[in-house]
Amino acid sequence: MTTRRLMTKAMGQAITALLIVVAPALVLNAPAAAQSFTTREIQEDGRSRVFHAFVPASAKPGAPLVIVLHGGGGRALSLRRLGFEDLAMRNGFVVVYPEGWNNGWSDGRQGERILRRGEGVDDVAFIGAMIAQLAKDGQIDPTRVFATGASNGGFMSFRLACEGLVQAIAPQIAALADGIGEDCVLERPVGLFMINGDQDPLVIYRGGPVAGNARGGISWSVERTLTHWARHLTCDAGPTIATLPDRNNADRSRVETQIWSGCQGAELIHYRVRGGGHTWHGGPSLGNAQRVARAGASNQDFDAAHEIWAFFTRHDPRT
Repeated sequence: MTTRRLMTKAMGQAITALLIVVAPALVLNAPAAAQSFTTREIQEDGRSRVFHAFVPASAKPGAPLVIVLHGGGGRALSLRRLGFEDLAMRNGFVVVYPEGWNNGWSDGRQGERILRRGEGVDDVAFIGAMIAQLAKDGQIDPTRVFATGASNGGFMSFRLACEGLVQAIAPQIAALADGIGEDCVLERPVGLFMINGDQDPLVIYRGGPVAGNARGGISWSVERTLTHWARHLTCDAGPTIATLPDRNNADRSRVETQIWSGCQGAELIHYRVRGGGHTWHGGPSLGNAQRVARAGASNQDFDAAHEIWAFFTRHDPRT
C-alpha cells in the first residue's frame, strides 16, 4: 500500500470518526428547514469545490445522505433526472450532486488520462469535507451515507467504499479499479448493489483497459469485483440467479439478478443486464443522442433509483 494511499485512508477514517462523535449534538440542535436546492462551495486543498444539495421538507435533522456522482465528462446537474429527489421527498433523505474536478473523478485508476485530468486532486478529501459540512449544519448523520454513480462516478463510489466513508454503494457500469482493488480491504461491511451491461463497449464486463485504451486505466472484471466483495462479506456460497420480468421488450435487453446469501453485515447484489451497454440502466439515458447511440442498449425493466434507495434503506443503521 503506497504512502499516499495510507495517508488518504487515514484521513478518511479520521473524518468519519470525528463526525460520529460530534454529529449527535449537532443533529439535536439543528433547526427544521423548508425544502431547498442549493449550490454550495467549500475549500479543499486550496481549491474551490462545488456540490449541489437537495434537502426536502420531509428530511429531519440527522437524515440519511445519498451522494450521486456523475460520469467522466458529465455534469452533476444532469443527474437530477434520475428520480432520487422524488424519493427523497417521500422518504426524508438528502441528495447531493458533487461536481468533479475537470468534469471527472480521481477514482483510483492509474491511466494517463485519469491522472492528467485529476491534477493531483484528492476527491476522497473533498467528499469527506462535504459530508463533514452537511453534518456540521445538522442536516445529515455521517453514519447514514450512501453513494451511487455511473461509469467514472461508479468507480468513485467504489473508492469511497474502500476508504470507509459510506455504508453501501450502488455503482452502475463500473467495477473496482486496478489501482485500488487489491488495497480495498473493507474494515467494516459495506453493501454492494452492482449494475452492469454485459455488452458495455467501454467498461468491459470481463475487465481490462477502459474504452480499450490503457490511458483510461484498467478495470477489474465484474466477476473478480464480486468475488472480492463476497470474500470480505464472508458470504456462504455463490449467488442465487433469477431473471426480472421483461417489462419493456423494445429495450433489447434482459436483467439477470444475482443475490448472494449468508453475507455478514451487508448485502451483495448484482444486476447483469444481458445485452446492455454503457448507460444508466433503469432510468433516463444520460448524455446527448450521439453519445447514447454509441453506448448501447439501456434496460428499462426496473426503476434503478427506487431499487437503489430500497437497498440503501436496508443498510441504514437507524432503520
